[in-house]
Amino acid sequence: MDKKEIRAEVTKKKQQLSMDTVEALSEQLKNRFCQLDAYKETECVYAYMSYNEEVRTLPIIMQALADGKRVAVPKTYASGAKTNSKGVVIPDFMEFIYIDSMEDCVPGYMSIPEPKDSICGIDEDGHLDLSKARVAEEKKVLILMPGLAFDKTRNRIGYGGGFYDKYLDNKKETEFVKVALCFDFQIYDHLPVEVHDEKMDLVISPNYVF
Repeated sequence: MDKKEIRAEVTKKKQQLSMDTVEALSEQLKNRFCQLDAYKETECVYAYMSYNEEVRTLPIIMQALADGKRVAVPKTYASGAKTNSKGVVIPDFMEFIYIDSMEDCVPGYMSIPEPKDSICGIDEDGHLDLSKARVAEEKKVLILMPGLAFDKTRNRIGYGGGFYDKYLDNKKETEFVKVALCFDFQIYDHLPVEVHDEKMDLVISPNYVF
């Protein structure tokens, strides 16, 4: 199967999950994640904000904050005025922004929670000045990577926007420990990948670790 077919297959299976199942499996994965040496040793966690039937990351974010770790979550920015068919401006790059609590976040692009404009360098008129944002800058960091599919050699297929591949490519001075949490059906024997696709350091599902 090609990437398009795999994305369609995984999306269909995710949509068949009940919210109770998503929550229960997410709790299992949170516990496994927080037992990792990489988690115990890190001072900062970069975490995506979960959406739809993704593995829930809010419990991990809350645990990391409670453990006294710095936490940063993604903010998407639009450097131009490219819009989709509904007239919504399409973002073209991403930064991780430090948050102190979930009160720092509001619904953003695609209704996915993002940090408020006020801590992202965006003023009331919509003007951007990244020097005024709480941009996360770490020398070494544990990052939770979203994705639709993974394989046994820790390759990843994302949602097609390329945000994370571009972000990691632009942060070569940072040492990332890349961890993906997923459901069992999201793991394939082999995925079609390209040169720019980032490989994970660890892929964890309820029954597998690669």
